[in-house]
Amino acid sequence: MAGGNFLETVDRSGIIELDRLGEQFNRMVLYLRESFRSLAAERDTAQRFAADAAHELKTPVTTLRAYHELITENPERLKQVLPAQGRQIERMENIISGLLQLANLSEGSGLMLQPADLREAIHRLAPVYQALAEDSGHHLTTTCPDSPVPVLLDQRLLELALNNLMDNAGKYTPPGGQLTLTLQVDTRSAVITVKDTGKGIAPEEMPFIFERFQRGVDTQSIPGTGLGLAIAREAVQRLGGTITADSEAGRGTQFVIHLPLLQTQ
Repeated sequence: MAGGNFLETVDRSGIIELDRLGEQFNRMVLYLRESFRSLAAERDTAQRFAADAAHELKTPVTTLRAYHELITENPERLKQVLPAQGRQIERMENIISGLLQLANLSEGSGLMLQPADLREAIHRLAPVYQALAEDSGHHLTTTCPDSPVPVLLDQRLLELALNNLMDNAGKYTPPGGQLTLTLQVDTRSAVITVKDTGKGIAPEEMPFIFERFQRGVDTQSIPGTGLGLAIAREAVQRLGGTITADSEAGRGTQFVIHLPLLQTQ
């Protein structure tokens, strides 16, 4: 064990004092085994995260380098290239912003869950979503219960989750489509539903939609970084809830968030 082999444990000797010491020793070994396993998993996650980030940032950097070389050789084409450069810079900024949001969520820094009325929190966000929907040519319907919905809440986390879900709903729904934001209550949880009548998600893509940098094969013409749903899931989990999705290609997508109700006296 001193050499790093934590697969072995101490056998019972039949001597009470030694067996008690052995039990404590075995518990320590099991704790160390799980700790090292957890550290290895975190290391693998960090490595995958870094590799994904590098891969996503490589494309705009390569494109910007190509534009730089083009302008260096042909200065007269500067005005022609500038808009495309701006789009690539904006893409990099969005990727970096999304990565920072995920990093902050993973660390849990600055988060504070407090008793709150989820209904009131959604009422505060609804006018913003209504304005965005109208600007995009969509019709938004927001429905909430008449009575308070008590939960433990961090307003910033709620906004992160809903902002990304509503943004996705708008982007993937043609003008004239219907968006709905609904809050309901079941026996144990508050249920938030974001639904659209957009293009939907192909069945083979559904298992991966919450993964970082995951985008549909036919969505490259639609702005996005592939981080929005990953951020939404992380934010919901930090609120102690769960998020699921259901979709039918050509008929729309529905995301459902369950947050535990706060038991009141």
